[in-house]
Amino acid sequence: MSGYSSTILATKAETDIALVDVLQSLSESLMVLGADRRVHFANAAAAEMLEADDGLLLRGETVCGSDREVHDTLVKTIATAVAGAPRGSASMLLKRRIDGRCAVLHLLRLGQSSRASAPRILARVRSNAALLAPDIQAVQRAFGLSQTEAEIALRIAAGDSPRMIANKRIVSEETVRWHIKNIYSKTCTSRLIDLAQQLCAALSPFFVAGAATSVPPPLAHHWSDQVRRLETGGRVARKYPDL
Repeated sequence: MSGYSSTILATKAETDIALVDVLQSLSESLMVLGADRRVHFANAAAAEMLEADDGLLLRGETVCGSDREVHDTLVKTIATAVAGAPRGSASMLLKRRIDGRCAVLHLLRLGQSSRASAPRILARVRSNAALLAPDIQAVQRAFGLSQTEAEIALRIAAGDSPRMIANKRIVSEETVRWHIKNIYSKTCTSRLIDLAQQLCAALSPFFVAGAATSVPPPLAHHWSDQVRRLETGGRVARKYPDL
């Protein structure tokens, strides 16, 4: 196994262009920074985030915080990562992003290379993807749901009761519950909170220009509120524990 892994790593080192293409395709913001906050590499998602002034911004070739508080914390956090041992990490909370998600900046000090005379930092911005609702097509593809099942799954995860869904679709409540049983079976879940979290797996990990800075649709706001209530044992989770 170790020999096989070494072969993979060696191949990656020989195909820098392919590796950059992989990094550019990811939806999570990734950057390589110097100790002076100079950006040596930023993938497409990171470039879009910096241009949007969404927690972090770019001044010249240097990354800065979008306000004084964030900037001071950024400087201290990078200094902590630089002062640590190789592969040592540090993290900080960024301001709430335009799309409503709460983002955390994770920093990892990279091992010293022959090319770099100063420490380099890998910066990764992670957001709470659960606050964004996947679209119907993504849910259908990921779990093999019919369009009706996908629509009901998203409504249930967003906080609608079976009765509310039945009234909107002009069908019986028993029909909705039958669909819910099929949804649970196909998504390998049995509880509402598990379903909401499982559906998040349908979100694409790949970068789409403009997706991070667009205003979420109404369903996404309901979805985010519901996820927060479920995670904190809120009223909706107690009222419909098993639907």
